[in-house]
Amino acid sequence: MLADDLRFGWRQLVKSPGFSLTAILTLGIAIGANTAVFSLVDAALLKDLPYPRPDRLALVTLSVSRNGVKLGENTSHNGAVWESIRDHARTIDAAVLSGLSARASLVAGDRALTVAPQRVSAGYFQVLGVAPRVGREFTREEDQAGGPAVAILGDRLWRTALAADPEVIGRTILLKGEPHTVVGIMPASFRTDVDADLWTPVRPSRTGEGSGENYGIVVRLHDDVSWAEADADVAAAGDAALTARTSASGASFRHGISSMQATLAGDVRLPLLMLWGAVALVLLVACVNLAGLLLARAAGRTREIATRLAIGGARRVIVRQLLVESGVLAACGGVVGLACGAIALAALKASATDLLFTSWGEAALDGRVLALTLALTVLTALCFGLVPALQATRLDVQAALAEGGTRSVAGGARGWPRRVLVVAEVALGVVLLVGAGLLIRTFVTLETQS
Repeated sequence: MLADDLRFGWRQLVKSPGFSLTAILTLGIAIGANTAVFSLVDAALLKDLPYPRPDRLALVTLSVSRNGVKLGENTSHNGAVWESIRDHARTIDAAVLSGLSARASLVAGDRALTVAPQRVSAGYFQVLGVAPRVGREFTREEDQAGGPAVAILGDRLWRTALAADPEVIGRTILLKGEPHTVVGIMPASFRTDVDADLWTPVRPSRTGEGSGENYGIVVRLHDDVSWAEADADVAAAGDAALTARTSASGASFRHGISSMQATLAGDVRLPLLMLWGAVALVLLVACVNLAGLLLARAAGRTREIATRLAIGGARRVIVRQLLVESGVLAACGGVVGLACGAIALAALKASATDLLFTSWGEAALDGRVLALTLALTVLTALCFGLVPALQATRLDVQAALAEGGTRSVAGGARGWPRRVLVVAEVALGVVLLVGAGLLIRTFVTLETQS
């Protein structure tokens, strides 16, 4: 019986190609926008970081407050703070890193190319919980001033520059014209918040680079330690290096820890949630539009429906048939939506070079996103199909057959669903415009602050 309903519903769509194409494209664009944005939201805010036990990873922060009001927070520190935390915090394992360095020349064998290096301390990969797939990470001796020049390569660079040679450990490469010995190769799945090609020792100190706030500190809490204990431990160790800091304005400073995932996603959380809310409103507007179109289309089928009721057709059967038609329409829109979502996601990722790499770089139309698309397809079918289906079967059969069917659907009290849909569409449109304005303002504010 369902197969018969599906065939009949498909024939109805084919009979009205203009209506069907308009409805499918409208749904496809709205569902595609939601699919693409949810892919980003899922990667940035919902998925765990790609490390073992990511709930134990944190970044050291310095918060500034005045009169008990928090004024700001940053994750950049100087060498004195790093040394104090390294030497005195006992509840954590810690490592220090610099930002992504300027692109540099690399010569490996007969290949010369430009790479993006990052400098990290000994123990950095151990803190993240990801060991090199081949070789080892840096030692404390290599991470000190005057230590040997060594490098750990990313999987992509290893394959590109060295043809995935498994015997590369111990080989010399030229980075910025200086020889470096390769000591490790990271797994292909390894990701950080910057798109680095290789890593070299940061060799932190209190002078030079270390005299300014140029280091980030990542920590992993010990298994038997609570977040409150680790926060207090880091605060005591880090604040000990602030004795020379004074503030004429009366501001106070405090070190602490913050969830690594929450901190990395902090800058994109609000824009992504606002963007997701905006495209959700677009989908609601599309459903309201389609419901209005289906109501108008039902006016031309009043005599058909009245005839089916007159010869004994059950109202629930007719409602089910109309819902199946809406479902076929929504299914076609969902397929188009997946294609639109893939295109939109590729465009968003290409334009997101300055945002969280682990979210934008790893966002994909995976099983979670496909499940959401399926749920949206079913939900939209119900949203724009149920009211027209119920309204179309509320007929005075005798009057509908006698009058030809148009006034009994559109006239009098039966016109209230259309009026409600018009009001809903206008209201959603206003909310959408306000939300779009707030979103634009947020992006402009973030851009001016960066």
